[in-house]
Amino acid sequence: MPMKLILKDPIVDKRDTSRNWIMLQTPGTEKQQASVRMPEGFDIQYTYYRDGEDLVVESNSPSPVFYLISQSVLRLKGDDNQILPEYRPAGPNAIGKKVERYKDIPLDATFEINPGIYLYHDPGREAEIQIQP
Repeated sequence: MPMKLILKDPIVDKRDTSRNWIMLQTPGTEKQQASVRMPEGFDIQYTYYRDGEDLVVESNSPSPVFYLISQSVLRLKGDDNQILPEYRPAGPNAIGKKVERYKDIPLDATFEINPGIYLYHDPGREAEIQIQP
């Protein structure tokens, strides 16, 4: 009797820097917030502030569909060069809130942020695989 394997609700890993950019107000030492609505239907919320010369960005989402931002991307206003955060491994169970640090960002810079690489659950996807004995 043939068996079948049914895979449901996969975690999708996506990167799209052609859209989903949002402008952030000039940061200070006080935390500020901004959010972006993703094409998949969930919001990503950013909390950001300055720590010396660095910009610290926390990202999260209240949506159960959202899984994680793996690595966001920053660009200074008027410049298409993408700035990556300082690399810090998150560990094996890193889901939900992400804290990233961008080094040496000019104090007077206006900038945009993009979720970069993000992961989410897609309950609409399902695959059925026939297993031969």
